[in-house]
Amino acid sequence: MRIIVVVSALVLAAACTKPNPNVCCVTDAQCADLGADELRPCAVGQACAPDFTCVAAQCETSADCTSPDAPICAHNLCIGACTTDDDCAGVTGRPYCSADQTCVGCLDASHCPANAAICDAEEHACRGCERDDECASGVCIEADGVCAEESRVAYVTMFGTDGECTKLSPCRTFSVALSKLDGVRDVIHIIGGLYDLGATTSTITTGTVMVDGEDTTLSYSGPAPMFDVSAGGRVTMERVSIKASAQDTLRVQNNGVLRLYGAVLRDARFLSVHVIGGSLVVANSSVERGAGSHQIYCESAGQVDISRAEFHDASVDADSCIVSVSRSRFINPLNACLQLTGRAVVMNNLFVQDYELTDSVSIGAGTGSVFAFNTVVNRSTVTDSGLALACFDTALTVTSNVFAYNSVSPISPACAARNSLFDEKVASVPAGNMSADVSTFFTDFGNGDYRLGAASPARDRGEPGIVEVDLEGSPRGGMPDIGAFEAP
Repeated sequence: MRIIVVVSALVLAAACTKPNPNVCCVTDAQCADLGADELRPCAVGQACAPDFTCVAAQCETSADCTSPDAPICAHNLCIGACTTDDDCAGVTGRPYCSADQTCVGCLDASHCPANAAICDAEEHACRGCERDDECASGVCIEADGVCAEESRVAYVTMFGTDGECTKLSPCRTFSVALSKLDGVRDVIHIIGGLYDLGATTSTITTGTVMVDGEDTTLSYSGPAPMFDVSAGGRVTMERVSIKASAQDTLRVQNNGVLRLYGAVLRDARFLSVHVIGGSLVVANSSVERGAGSHQIYCESAGQVDISRAEFHDASVDADSCIVSVSRSRFINPLNACLQLTGRAVVMNNLFVQDYELTDSVSIGAGTGSVFAFNTVVNRSTVTDSGLALACFDTALTVTSNVFAYNSVSPISPACAARNSLFDEKVASVPAGNMSADVSTFFTDFGNGDYRLGAASPARDRGEPGIVEVDLEGSPRGGMPDIGAFEAP
């Protein structure tokens, strides 16, 4: 009997130390925290939670983890903190583990490709260069976000000496630097200053020329174009202010390409930029204080792409061209802002006038033409019949615009508008649209803040699926707001 009792005690002791199937640990560290001396995995289809309990598995790989706060799949659980790069291997676009245990796109520039060579110190994501001082050569081509190799650059400074135009021995004059471009060297980097180009015309018919300024003003007094870009030529001008008295200060024709990025056309003249069957790109730039109208003029099936630009007393005219205007501001008190024929896509822009009889935008529609998510304002206190939008035919898609134009007929009869908001002065609201007191539209109409007010009738009334961001780059919601600005 005594032996039987001993055996029963041993069996009882063994039963008391049998692992609890509801308590788990799957790493040595986790088991040490639990006080277990061996791994205790969960059943198939389950995962071990931080509190040592078995729960339903959340993932097989990091691709299954969709939350940005928990992008890592570790032992079938989605977690937020990493310890090594291996933890981030399956996280799309974020393969490296940072010091704060977060999966990121890069830790230093060695992790970045050539076309996005900067590892942003705050975001830990690869991006293109944005400033000259981010590049070893001292030259960032901001239009492309790419650092120019020093061997590509002819350097110019007011205190230089005309010679080889190297970084250590820069040239003094623009014309000498231009003469150094040979296909390998294709960038002129101008360091500060005011440069008078006189009346010398530069004709670019082949190859690429990039004029990269640094708080630089170029003055030109010739009767012919300062730059004449033709077939095979591609010119980029960035971070320069251009002052010129000539008509056709810049001309692009016969399939040539001209890009203005971060540029300023000051005291712009009639036809300051003339596009004749060529291609013009204007981004992050401004055209100011025009004398006469049509500072940008396009004809002969040319193409114009304007984005994130500012036009002050300046306008765009196009005859049988393809034109895109987006996320731009036109403050043009007395004259029209846009007069376009051909295909035109005009979205996410602000147009402001001051004269009650001014017709702000006119579009002769080509196939695929759109006028959408724009805000068109007339600040005149006199109610009259000026047109915010003149349409040549019903082929133009007109949707989700704010017309605060203080006009009895702010759009022409051919404009088949929908989902748009008119002020209360409109004589007849087209079907599928609405009108309201203009005082309810904006944050501060009197002081020129045309973002939507808290109770604006434009909120959540726009047509979905057309634009993704607003004039300022803010994302549009599933049911977007009418006009150029999306309310927060």
